[in-house]
Amino acid sequence: MGEKGRLQTSHLQRMHSRPLDMTVTPEKIADVAQLAKPFEAIFKITNNSNKDMSIRLVMNKRPAGIVWLGTSGKDEGDLKSKSSTVVTCTLLPIRTGLQTLGGLKVTDSATGSTHTFDDICEIFVHTADESPFGE
Repeated sequence: MGEKGRLQTSHLQRMHSRPLDMTVTPEKIADVAQLAKPFEAIFKITNNSNKDMSIRLVMNKRPAGIVWLGTSGKDEGDLKSKSSTVVTCTLLPIRTGLQTLGGLKVTDSATGSTHTFDDICEIFVHTADESPFGE
């Protein structure tokens, strides 16, 4: 009736992801926040590289539903290789709905390298005095 069909595929190349020199993870942060009411968040900054760093935090100016309050460009001190430090920041929700927290730059003052963190976590911002989730 017809010829046998053949399936031809090409070889896939696997991309190896390189571990990041630095990571920022939320340690303690609200899932839900009230509009225009400041709250604190605690972040862990980890130096995954093999060299010591002298870090500086810079909060980016960007359109966002949550803004950083406080001094930007503040030195956080030395961060040894393969170690972490904890940083407390004050945040202010300025738009309702599900908001992505980002806009944090961590610069190694010794080398000048900058790491940008734009999608740290998401927070739901509401207007009511009580959370719509009963929390």
